[in-house]
Amino acid sequence: VSDFDDYTDFRVLSDDCTTITPHHTCTFDVEFDPSESGSRSSYVEVDDATFGNSASYLVKGLGVFATVTPSATGLTATSSGSELNFGTIGKDTSGDPVDLTLDNSGTVPLDIEQITTIGGDTTDFVTNGGNCEDVVVGVGRLCTISLTFTPTSVGDQTTDLVIYDNASHFETLIVLNGTGAYAETEFTVDGSTSTPGTPVNIDLGTAADNTTTQPTVTVTAENVSSVVASFTGNAMSGTNPSDFSVNTNSCTQLNPGVSCTFSITFNPTATPSTAGLETATWTLDDNTVHGYDVFYLSGTATS
Repeated sequence: VSDFDDYTDFRVLSDDCTTITPHHTCTFDVEFDPSESGSRSSYVEVDDATFGNSASYLVKGLGVFATVTPSATGLTATSSGSELNFGTIGKDTSGDPVDLTLDNSGTVPLDIEQITTIGGDTTDFVTNGGNCEDVVVGVGRLCTISLTFTPTSVGDQTTDLVIYDNASHFETLIVLNGTGAYAETEFTVDGSTSTPGTPVNIDLGTAADNTTTQPTVTVTAENVSSVVASFTGNAMSGTNPSDFSVNTNSCTQLNPGVSCTFSITFNPTATPSTAGLETATWTLDDNTVHGYDVFYLSGTATS
């Protein structure tokens, strides 16, 4: 391809025309890969080594950008493109995956090379390329990207989803937005309900060492917020941590308005010299404003 006009948009793929016997022909293929939209042209030169002559052949084509039409629940059009809002999600919890559909609504194939997030809170938005990563989407066809929002802090979070393709500007940009919020959990013991975020005092009564039946208290946890409450771990500490045990009943997440129960048991290892008041502190890690809830446990041991 001669160094003329848009020569970088054309490439000779194969060339079998080295020697042509009398009354025979040869062929060569030329690829058109436009770098811009609009009319593109150049020349292919064929040198004749026998007579030292050359022939020039005009090659031309029309470059057309692909057209992408995105769609998803929560997607809105803006002056600069599109914006996808994931709503409000509990801190450190994952919202439901959102499927973003890319529709090739143009007249040429849509060539998607890479999908990534850039800038802002990239770690809060997880992208799964689905069937859109490194593919060519035919005219009138579509592909889907799966997106999940998991806020690691409270407040508004944002990043840019960039899809590198052959659309205008060689990329499709969608702004991703979401809000992280603290959960609020109420704990009820023996009919008494605590204020969210305040310590809970639990007296388990009196128990003797190594008896068959030990005092057990049921704690009801209710999510009173509008986001998912997540319980990520717990630990017993304080003066007598080994004399108290907790069964969380596999309660790890609560949707808004849903409750579950924990069982706390007092099993002292008292002797005549250690009988008396025993205490411990149980800490429940969660996604509330403090990052945990605290329970002050007490019981009286008899030998």
